[in-house]
Amino acid sequence: MIQNPSVAGSGETVTITVNATAYAYDNEGNVFGNGETFFAKKDIMIAAGAVGRTISFSGNCTVLYKGGKFEIYLFIPHGDVTIIEE
Repeated sequence: MIQNPSVAGSGETVTITVNATAYAYDNEGNVFGNGETFFAKKDIMIAAGAVGRTISFSGNCTVLYKGGKFEIYLFIPHGDVTIIEE
């Protein structure tokens, strides 16, 4: 993951749930897909949607970047987040 020094050392974690045709990557680079839930630090994270699908986020997060051929998203979870398809 991209390390954000302001939060990476805080030890604060959030719950990320993937309810979409998408993949999300935790702070150690492990990948999680549809129907999976994991815990991660409040850090800059990556999610990738399936080609031709658009994903969105419910919960408390900031999306920093959205786009590209493979629908890449950079986001910072501030609280628990669910990744869903639109």
